Amino acid sequence: MEHSLILIVFLLCAFLTSATLSGMLIPRILSRSLKKGHLDKPNYRKMHSGYASRLGGLSFLPEMLFSVALVIGIYIFTDASDFFCFQGFSLFSGGFLFLSAAFVYFTGVVDDLKGLNYRIKLIALSLTGISCYCSGLRMPSLAGLLGIGQLPQMVNALAVVFLVVAVIVAINLIDGIDGLASGLSSLAFIYYGTLFIKYGAYSYALGVFALLGVIVPFFFYNTYNKSTKHRIFMGDTGSMTLGLSLVVCALLVNSLNPQSEDLNLVKAFVPLMVPCLDAFRVFVYRFAHHLSPFHPDKNHLHHKLCAMYNSQNTARRIILLVAIVYAAANILLMTYTGININILLAIDVLLYFAWNIILSKRLKRKK
Repeated sequence: MEHSLILIVFLLCAFLTSATLSGMLIPRILSRSLKKGHLDKPNYRKMHSGYASRLGGLSFLPEMLFSVALVIGIYIFTDASDFFCFQGFSLFSGGFLFLSAAFVYFTGVVDDLKGLNYRIKLIALSLTGISCYCSGLRMPSLAGLLGIGQLPQMVNALAVVFLVVAVIVAINLIDGIDGLASGLSSLAFIYYGTLFIKYGAYSYALGVFALLGVIVPFFFYNTYNKSTKHRIFMGDTGSMTLGLSLVVCALLVNSLNPQSEDLNLVKAFVPLMVPCLDAFRVFVYRFAHHLSPFHPDKNHLHHKLCAMYNSQNTARRIILLVAIVYAAANILLMTYTGININILLAIDVLLYFAWNIILSKRLKRKK
């Protein structure tokens, strides 16, 4: 009982500290953006009708760093060396993770303020992935996915870099309507935090709930704020920072090594299923139509749902519900039926593509 109470107090402190900082910084960033004219202009692809600041993500990394400092402070100044074990992470590992965060943060800032070519962004994200691998994050096995088991060291490194780039791009692409990227990230952080608590990785759980405190106030300010006619978005700075945080959580979960390796892989990446499937489907569509994979369009799931229901709120709620159903169904099927991981992935992909085809046909009839 005492053990659980200590954990709850620490988690609440981390969450509330981050949430307070986020609630204080977001209005100030909006005010500064209005004064400096750093505003996002509406166009045919964007869902908002007025000018908006897209610099809300500027606050994410400073608040995350403060959260990390809070974790370290609790570790040092309390008698909790056994309770909060950093499980092999050292100053060396933390330095490379900080370097990874710096890569995505400053790439996002420049892109939000000036605009960047996608090739430069891909180079920056690749360097981010390399830095994550140098920090000690690994993807040692695909647990039979696509018939692949243990990965050689070089392939392991390439897998980590690919996953980091893919997840960051997926979160960046799904950030198209109010509250969607932050809502999906909030659900994922709750899920990862719960898993870390279940497996006794309390230091990781503390960091995750601090991250949750960063984006929950932003979610409500971005989605439900009616006190001002001006809006604030997280921009590429925020979406890429969240993408990095989520893929780091997934790789850490995958390293916890419960009894079943394939179940562990599913548990690690299932909260990222919807954004990753949507990015994959859009890239397939663009390749099929001889377009660049980074060619902007309105073929994302959130664009279709907004066109179908004429409501961002409805589209966001449907996608969040689908993300929860996907995660629960995958874990339950893997846990209680022992279904092959390749069959499970095939079902996920086919269902997602089929749903989008049905949506496209209904939209054509509606038009």
